[in-house]
Amino acid sequence: MGCGYIDCICPREGTGPFLRALQAAGAAVTDYSLWQYVAAFEEHVHGMGGPLCRFRAGWYSELNVLRRWRGAAEPEAFLTVEEVRLGCTLAPGFWLEVSEDWRSPC
Repeated sequence: MGCGYIDCICPREGTGPFLRALQAAGAAVTDYSLWQYVAAFEEHVHGMGGPLCRFRAGWYSELNVLRRWRGAAEPEAFLTVEEVRLGCTLAPGFWLEVSEDWRSPC
């Protein structure tokens, strides 16, 4: 294994299908980070900034939190607790380990 991909941000509602597709493609999740989804009109930002969201109007702001992967159920529980604590919408950013010949088209 080699060539890790980091911070593959996934909207919460798409996490299950995304993780199943990763498994089918032979990718392994090693860690995940937390990102705040910031709607276009929202002004309260907890994080440090980040990319535009491709799925709806708004962007993601990095929260500088990285956790080891412990299975698919753990991020959902952790994100729920953190959303209540921070009062915002969160999304996971998955860190992947892929085979040496798997290269990003970007």
